[in-house]
Amino acid sequence: MKIAVIGLGVLGAGVARALALMGAEVTVFERAAAMAGTSGTTFAWTNSHNKNPRSYHDLNVAGLSEHAALARHPGAAPTWYVCNGNLEWAEDAPGAERLTASVAELVDREYPVRWITPQQAREFVPDLRLAAHIEHIAHYPTEGHVFPALLVSRLWGEARDHGARLRCPATVTGLSETARGVRIELSDGVAEADAVVIAAGRWTEALTASTGHRIPMADPDAAGTATVGLLGYTNPLPTRLDRVLTTPRLNVRPDGAGRLIVQGLDLDADADPASPPAVDGHHARELCGRLTGLLAGTEGARLESLR
Repeated sequence: MKIAVIGLGVLGAGVARALALMGAEVTVFERAAAMAGTSGTTFAWTNSHNKNPRSYHDLNVAGLSEHAALARHPGAAPTWYVCNGNLEWAEDAPGAERLTASVAELVDREYPVRWITPQQAREFVPDLRLAAHIEHIAHYPTEGHVFPALLVSRLWGEARDHGARLRCPATVTGLSETARGVRIELSDGVAEADAVVIAAGRWTEALTASTGHRIPMADPDAAGTATVGLLGYTNPLPTRLDRVLTTPRLNVRPDGAGRLIVQGLDLDADADPASPPAVDGHHARELCGRLTGLLAGTEGARLESLR
């Protein structure tokens, strides 16, 4: 069976691998480059926090299990996946109330979580700076993070090993059903397949509209919406952090070679794809200041990228 996959991000690579392993003849069409969309701009935190309704929570838990299973697959070191937990706490009464309710819901769902002390938290993260009034910290031992480029290399590499092919650059401009399958309209020609899997992320709506089966998507270019945010990538820093921290003012995780990814959710309201912030501007200085307040060894932090 000939199957086309549109998009070579994490989902596209994963689909291509799974289909190739099942014996399908797979061709991936990628417009620009691998990870040119969401997979290249993600915090990549593996979790099932506040995922409602329950079916969505269960889907995310299943995803955690699949990550762990792939990492255990013989013959390949799981360098793309770090599963060593996440720490979270609140700094004020309303935040503590929300966190307590969230933890209670997760406990009810038998999701691994426990309360620990600041001293125990510093055993995980020795350079952690905590305000004196913080007494309780939620520890999620089965959570972690992914290095997306390494994950795509693992998935797409195994897909190639089983015969999957890549056409790049290849811009898909339309799709239509035919008596024999699907006609794939390209900017420089056409292709055919028995079936198509769309893994194009933010460009899904336009592609599905061309088939007459439009899937509504949130606008990826609208400033201040849930689909738009800011991620900062720091210079290498001599701080001891090997896991995810989700804190009231800053989320942070390692990005390899001493670099960190930082995210201030309240700053996302200012994110505008049409006007990216400067790496030395107000938002960058704010993120770096919050980082220094959170972790020792980050003095003098600067952002190499902010997107």
